[in-house]
Amino acid sequence: VAGVLSIVFGVLLIAFPGTGALAVVWLIGTYAIVFGVLLVSLGVRLQSLRRREGERAIPTGGAPTAA
Repeated sequence: VAGVLSIVFGVLLIAFPGTGALAVVWLIGTYAIVFGVLLVSLGVRLQSLRRREGERAIPTGGAPTAA
């Protein structure tokens, strides 16, 4: 089904290039906004988890220390 929809979308882009370009710009913009909101929310959740579990719960990289 996804392949057929992709072909139909491609044909519509060829038939109506101006409207198609505008639609692609809107899709990319919407994707960027949604992805950005998800990344910010993930960062906030990780930060709160780090505060709740303590500084040693989530390693941030660097050389390992002896326990």
